[in-house]
Amino acid sequence: MMRMIKEPNKARQADSAASPSLHLRQWRGAAALGRSTMKLRVAATIFCLWVGLPIHAQQTQSEFTAPSGQHSIKLIPASTESEPDRGELKLCAGQKILASYTVIGYITEVFWSPEDKYVALENRWANGGDYVWVFHLNDGAVVKRPDELQSDPQVAYGLNALIQRIKQKLPEYKKGGFYKRTTHFVSWKSASDFELESIVGFTHVGDSYADVLDTYHISKTRLSLLDSKIEKKEMNSSNNSRQTDSGASPFPKLRHWPGAAAL
Repeated sequence: MMRMIKEPNKARQADSAASPSLHLRQWRGAAALGRSTMKLRVAATIFCLWVGLPIHAQQTQSEFTAPSGQHSIKLIPASTESEPDRGELKLCAGQKILASYTVIGYITEVFWSPEDKYVALENRWANGGDYVWVFHLNDGAVVKRPDELQSDPQVAYGLNALIQRIKQKLPEYKKGGFYKRTTHFVSWKSASDFELESIVGFTHVGDSYADVLDTYHISKTRLSLLDSKIEKKEMNSSNNSRQTDSGASPFPKLRHWPGAAAL
């Protein structure tokens, strides 16, 4: 699922510039829409992980413009056939390029913060993992990079820290082996606070998964974890249908997810 962000017309830009309260109401409406559609996206993600389908159809949009019209993101495909999945991500203020980064894959969604302070985007290249970037729109500096591309194993949004928090909250997962996680950007709660939701699956723990909703605060280019809500949720038993030729599940419950046999 990919939410396309249309470039606003000049009249809408003029209205936003003339009326900050109108811009704030538009942002609040967008934030509420993001929260209301998150349940649908989580359900779709769980289903795709379960049956082994790609989480997002590989459709691409190469340019995204902020509602204010002052900033934009451009994804320039690689010019060589040897690296067809690579591209150049450019953050722009008007015609000025603030920063440029080499990325893999495609952009599925973009989330502009109120006041045009930050932008978050999902730069997906597989069907599981954390592919959320957050940039400062003042100079294009990275606030958060995808987990696979950051070097600190204990960063709050990193996989190690995430698993530790889950096992502290849900002791029944302490004996479970990690299988897969997918992380999505949910919404901006304010100009500097945002939410990430992670769905984390474990082996040997029955027909359930951990749903983690984290709230982060940005101070310049540093992140701090403000709040973490962790819940155990049950899979729909009707989805538990993968079986071997003998009729028995190769792994009980979540262990029959695609690829879990390799753990």
